[in-house]
Amino acid sequence: MRGIIISQPKAGTYLCAEYLKLMGLRATNWHLFKNAYTDYDGVPFDDARTKPKQLLVKKKISDSVAMIDEQHFAVSHLGFSGMTENLLRPFKKVILVRELRTALVSLMRWTKEHRRGGYGTWADQATPQNQMVKFLQQRGTRQLQKFYSPVARWHGRPGTCTIRFEHLRQEIGVLRLCEFVDCRSMDPAHILREGLGTETLTKMSKDETEYWSPAAEDWFRKSIGPTINEHLGYPRTNARRG
Repeated sequence: MRGIIISQPKAGTYLCAEYLKLMGLRATNWHLFKNAYTDYDGVPFDDARTKPKQLLVKKKISDSVAMIDEQHFAVSHLGFSGMTENLLRPFKKVILVRELRTALVSLMRWTKEHRRGGYGTWADQATPQNQMVKFLQQRGTRQLQKFYSPVARWHGRPGTCTIRFEHLRQEIGVLRLCEFVDCRSMDPAHILREGLGTETLTKMSKDETEYWSPAAEDWFRKSIGPTINEHLGYPRTNARRG
């Protein structure tokens, strides 16, 4: 088999990759885009986090996926379309999703800490809650439209297995992954312990409560976020209180 992780940003991409490696699959260490891929193979975490443009290889997605060998996998945020559906038909597709309020908070914190694409004046705000609101105002709509909604459209498609980030950190998520890639003889508890204990490229701490506020919630409810959440089985009004 060949595999690909298709994840919403900050939904456990590289944690899932660690699980797949523990199950015996081999990582290409490529992050695929439509017209390029980032080659993280053998690159130290510090460089991978701060210099991704230097690791970019220009190549069409059709050529990139053709280079993935049997028993190997890559990762991506590729949205669903007729083109990606056809190209990835031979692959086992693991779809990772996350409740969008927590995903957006984690994305903002990651962007700020590593000054990645999207870093801007929102980071100059005096408080974490103000930073979050400004981030949503400046970047939120684009993120939802370009990444979160297109990835969500993979949910329920043939050849896919959707796993929530909230379950990926529990045995239930690891067991579902084991069954999907036909590794039923593996011990999910062992894989969970080893995976959670491994440093990964985009790992963040879990403290998110100080960032959400009534103003952030107001922005979110007026966005397409609740519709995406509902499509994935999350409550539309699962409000986080600031």
